[in-house]
Amino acid sequence: MLEQLLPFARFDGYYILSDLTGVPDLFARAAPIVTGTLTGRADPRTVGLTRPTRITVTAWVLCVIPLLTVIIGYLLLQLPQTNRALWHAATTQAHLTAAAVSGHQYAAAVTAAIGVALTAVTAAGTLYITAGLARRAAAMGLRWSAGRPARRVRAAVAALCCLAALAAYWTVRGQFRGW
Repeated sequence: MLEQLLPFARFDGYYILSDLTGVPDLFARAAPIVTGTLTGRADPRTVGLTRPTRITVTAWVLCVIPLLTVIIGYLLLQLPQTNRALWHAATTQAHLTAAAVSGHQYAAAVTAAIGVALTAVTAAGTLYITAGLARRAAAMGLRWSAGRPARRVRAAVAALCCLAALAAYWTVRGQFRGW
């Protein structure tokens, strides 16, 4: 229950903070607040906020951005290991489903089948998040390097270096073993 009160994701705590500050979409204010803080110029989307509200939302942004960055970074660093564990859990549940069906234990079979579905949804979620991050990073690189071939080459080299470093980390940590 206490996890629901955390204001860092769109759970109850997020909506409570949103109601208390009077800002309906805190995540939509994150980029304008960061750019306004870094440049010293107020963004038009944050001009209407009162000083206490601006301070509260700025504090929230300063907490949520590093936290989500660490969480997403951890997900990327542990991705093969996590998906391997999900795959093994799904195959175990599938074997339990088959054994329960062959033993005419249909309630156990349904329970195990639900386990297969839940692990499959979790694995699909990790892949969806990873694909979304890759798509956004590629779009950002393409936007940054639009019309400038030298920048395009730098963006491509940086992307390849990041992918190579991630693959090297996964390999050194042995995350591909056991598949």
